[in-house]
Amino acid sequence: CGPQVWPASCKARTMPAEEARTEARTEAGTEESLDLSALGLGGPPVRHIGHGALRLVKNTAVGVACGVGTIIAAPIIGAKEGGATGFAQGMVNGICGGIALPLIGVATGLKDLCEGVAATPAFVEATSAGKEWDGEKWAFYDLTKEGAEILEKDPAEEFAAARQKLKDERAGQREERTEAQVKNREYYDLLQVEPHASDGQIKKAYYKLALRLHPDKNPGDARAAEKFQKLGEAYQVLSNPTLRAQYDKQGSVDEVSFVDSSTFFAMVFGSEQFDELVGQLKLSTYAQDEDMPSEELAFRQRQREVKCATNLARLLETVTADSAARLATTLSATPFGAELVGVCGYVYELAGYKHLGRNKALGIEGHFLSLKQKAHIAGTKLETVRDFARVALKSQQASSAEKKAADDQNLKVLAEAKHSEAMLSFLEVMWRITVVDVESTLRAACHKVLYDHAVSHEARLKRARDLVVLGEAFLACKNKHPLTWQQSLKQQFADTGRNASFSEDA
Repeated sequence: CGPQVWPASCKARTMPAEEARTEARTEAGTEESLDLSALGLGGPPVRHIGHGALRLVKNTAVGVACGVGTIIAAPIIGAKEGGATGFAQGMVNGICGGIALPLIGVATGLKDLCEGVAATPAFVEATSAGKEWDGEKWAFYDLTKEGAEILEKDPAEEFAAARQKLKDERAGQREERTEAQVKNREYYDLLQVEPHASDGQIKKAYYKLALRLHPDKNPGDARAAEKFQKLGEAYQVLSNPTLRAQYDKQGSVDEVSFVDSSTFFAMVFGSEQFDELVGQLKLSTYAQDEDMPSEELAFRQRQREVKCATNLARLLETVTADSAARLATTLSATPFGAELVGVCGYVYELAGYKHLGRNKALGIEGHFLSLKQKAHIAGTKLETVRDFARVALKSQQASSAEKKAADDQNLKVLAEAKHSEAMLSFLEVMWRITVVDVESTLRAACHKVLYDHAVSHEARLKRARDLVVLGEAFLACKNKHPLTWQQSLKQQFADTGRNASFSEDA
């Protein structure tokens, strides 16, 4: 050790071993006592008074919730470990925690509020100048600079250690299925997986094979098209827990309607024709590797947003109403393309009008559109949660109907209908997830394009106007297809010979 720096390892060699251990424990305890993140308190730097006020509300709520939980849990844990004495001690600890934790929540919240008040002048000055928060400081955003920083990096290489760590942690947690549980291997063989394969392994196998056999990559190849359809049917069964259990037990599934494999793939994993606009969907990224750490997923999403922004900026350089209409027509010809064109058009048009509105006097129009956008985002997320609940309910109903039909042939038709309803609900959820993913990605891409200080203020305003042109052309194209996405799905099922009941809410 050098003469000027005395790290803990040096001090440990100059004092008795027991004293060193005591100091190490004291330091560790101090660090733990200062870490409030485990309680859900704290977070990134507070940037303005509104941010600080929200943090005050959040920290207070978290503190109260933790306090109540401590009052309830401490006596129970104490009783289990020390009987009556432990219960009494737990009661005392619970009361102390019930008082202290809300106070800590309020104190940290007030601290954040004060920091927000202090930071507000800098926030107003920075945002008025068009600066962005980069995670550490206010700075002018440069799309070209960000692209140069991250697009050349290989995520698999950057996060190799984290990926291996996650893989090792999950290795002993996965539930193994035995081949004795499976009566028929056909669907598993189609996907080239073993019957004990996990859901993630099945998804990865399907995605890999479907990409290779997709009709877009094999035009005119009837054999590839037939195998692609069979792959879609196999995955639609094996990705559904109820249908997979039935298939494993019986070697087949009761008559269930399948969505066309091209439509199914486009809904869940996207279409190559849209890659330039929306990038690789998150579900596609998840399908590549189930052992991908969260930090790698976040980095890949950032790369995706930058790529989409770069492609969008290039498209806006030459876009006209006619060229946008031609592009929309081409894209809408793909499976479920019209619906995705409508999603893109909505985001583009709103982003353009919002930016133009913020650059008018007082910016009131822009702020109004921002509130409208936030309401839309909240509504979409609530619909997604609702559809998740519906999937669980429909799956339970299908399973119950199947058990009753085992002893009553007359109930078999009802069971088949319930399975079709469950499949439709599952596809609803998949589409909702895709919409949330695409909209959030395009919002980020549009923001980067419109706040890119690598170009002039006039150029950014032109981009906003061109975004409106692009969005309006996309929405006009979508309006030429009168069916909603729900009706399109129902039609898919009707075309396969079965018409299950289906919700018509948007």
